[in-house]
Order: sequence, then C-alpha cells, then structure tokens
Amino acid sequence: MVPVGKIIRAHGVRGGVKVYPYGESFEAREEGESLFILTDEGYRPLTLRRIQRQHRCWILTFVEITDRNRAESLIGAELFVPERELPETGEGEYYYYQLIGLDVVSQEGDYLGTLTGIIETGANDV
Repeated sequence: MVPVGKIIRAHGVRGGVKVYPYGESFEAREEGESLFILTDEGYRPLTLRRIQRQHRCWILTFVEITDRNRAESLIGAELFVPERELPETGEGEYYYYQLIGLDVVSQEGDYLGTLTGIIETGANDV
C-alpha cells in the first residue's frame, strides 16, 4: 500500500473531508473507486462517493462516512492505494515514496545524508 494523501480537516456536515495530496495522486481517481485508511485491524476500504479539487487540496466524500463527527475522527489519517493501481512511470520518473529514504551522494562520492522529504514549490520539487 502506498500513501497518497492526508486528511487535514472535515468539510461540511455530510461527512466530507479535505485531503492534502502527495504528488498528483488524485488526478486519476474516480467516484466508485476505493481508497484505504489504516486502522488497528488493518487497511479499511473507503468508497469514493464524490471527488472534487479545491485549490491545492481535494474534497472527498465516502459512502461509508455520512456525518461530520465520523469525518472529524479521520483527521490526520493517511489515505492509501495498492501499489499496483498507480500509473506506470516513464523513463527517469519516480514516485516520491520510491525516493524517500535513499542515501544522497555527491558526484564525487561523498555521503550527504538521507532524503527525508520532498517539497513541492510549483516550479520544481526540492
């Protein structure tokens, strides 16, 4: 399972949530598809009822979440998809999760550290 976004707040009174996406992971998502959250019992599927872009974030509603109280209980949870559902990458392209944790080495071979995060700046990722 690959994390694709994080629920940052409830939206409205009918169970909607606002999600901060990791990369462009929600561009190809459609109503009726499942996303997953990690619970004490394992990954739990949530069926997309509605998906709508709102500036940099996304507003999602799920069939299983019908009121604001249940939506608020999900704040801070990450959303996941099975790795096999991710679109293929092109030559020289990588998903963020494939890069996080890799060692960074200069062209001279000096160890510089470990990649711990990626910041999207608009023009390019840092």
